[in-house]
Amino acid sequence: MAIYLDVLSILSRMSLSEQKEQHDPVKAVRRIQEFKWTMVKLQGHVLEALDHNELNQAEKSCLTYYNKFRSEVTFKDDNLYVYQGRKLKNFEASERTVRDIYRSTIAALSDAVSGRFESLSICPVFKNLVDILDFTKWPTDVTQLLSYGDSSMTELIKHFTPLLERNLCNIAEIPAEWDILKNRLCHLIHANSSYLDVWSKVLTSEEFRKECANVLHIIELLLITPFSNAKLEQMFSTMGRVKTDWRNRLGRDRLEANLRISQECVGN
Repeated sequence: MAIYLDVLSILSRMSLSEQKEQHDPVKAVRRIQEFKWTMVKLQGHVLEALDHNELNQAEKSCLTYYNKFRSEVTFKDDNLYVYQGRKLKNFEASERTVRDIYRSTIAALSDAVSGRFESLSICPVFKNLVDILDFTKWPTDVTQLLSYGDSSMTELIKHFTPLLERNLCNIAEIPAEWDILKNRLCHLIHANSSYLDVWSKVLTSEEFRKECANVLHIIELLLITPFSNAKLEQMFSTMGRVKTDWRNRLGRDRLEANLRISQECVGN
């Protein structure tokens, strides 16, 4: 159990962060990357320690639950091990299988998560989302900023072309507007600026809306990229309360208006 707790606690942190109310696509991508790195680090520490029979010396931050369990196991006469007053049978033999259990558990969990989030390394949206939205990745040197994100923007334009055309977006203007946007934003960003706050100001600014109308289509699409269905499930639940059997003839427009009021009212 201690082994599974050590491994699953890493997944738990990522899962809980994805269930939060605030929609933060950059943080969501980073949480998944952090999970992968932590799993690699955990496996490295465990295997190295077990290869040298030094599991108790493995980095405690990685083996929190297992180390706690081992510290509470006491050795008594007649080759007897006791944990919380209970005798442990075949303890030494079981310890020899710990390495294989850790390895198989980490491998199975890593494969499952990699398969679940495979699109992060394939889909242009997830590949380029952080580079475009997160200002901490933008170069501070103006010369480097000039060409920064150009290839990412090209990929996103290609990916979103059908949607942009349906919204009457002038796709040919996007590269030039991207340069304007970078030039303007580099003067607005401060060390403690939240990218969500800055983009919110940009998207509600008449000046930006006028000069960068086309590229802001892509920015908006990136900002609303979904990573969790928690909000969707809440909306289905709300819809069930709004459109009851007594109100089954409620039209689509009226239903949408009621759902918006329900979500945006005080207390939600």
